[in-house]
Amino acid sequence: MLSIAKDYTILSVKRANKKFYEVSRFFVFFLALSIVGQAQTIKGTLMDPVEGIVVKGATVQLLNPSDSSNIRSTSSDSSGTFLFTNMDRGSYVLKATSIGFETFFRSIALNDSTPSLDLDDVYIPKKTTTLEGVVIVASAPAVSQKGDTTQFSAGQYKVNPDATVEDLIKKCRVLQ
Repeated sequence: MLSIAKDYTILSVKRANKKFYEVSRFFVFFLALSIVGQAQTIKGTLMDPVEGIVVKGATVQLLNPSDSSNIRSTSSDSSGTFLFTNMDRGSYVLKATSIGFETFFRSIALNDSTPSLDLDDVYIPKKTTTLEGVVIVASAPAVSQKGDTTQFSAGQYKVNPDATVEDLIKKCRVLQ
């Protein structure tokens, strides 16, 4: 009689474990489904508006609009494309920077109506700098060779205003 009760208890435990396993699988499945349902993507391609070429290796960030803190960061690939996956719903500021281009900002929002946001081509203007003027300063070389003659420019050697030719020759180390 003890053996039958023991077998019945083991069978009951096995059934309970199987039932628990099935219920657990059910909850895990729906939990995974709800997480995947919330995962959203943001993608786009960075472009130069003047030349019409892609911007490779640019830094692309998603910022919090309230305090500009960095939420996510990536780089554009060789085709200028960037991609953010598994994003939560909410508002973000897209920031793109690259050498030679102006910093680009754009407000974006992910909600139930936009589960995935494709920004297509994002045009980043080139950074330009206007110079006021250019001053070119040139000076003659201290020593030059013309055929078999070596010429020294006396103005290239610093001597006192009352110096003699001997003082100038002492400054020319080639002649010593």
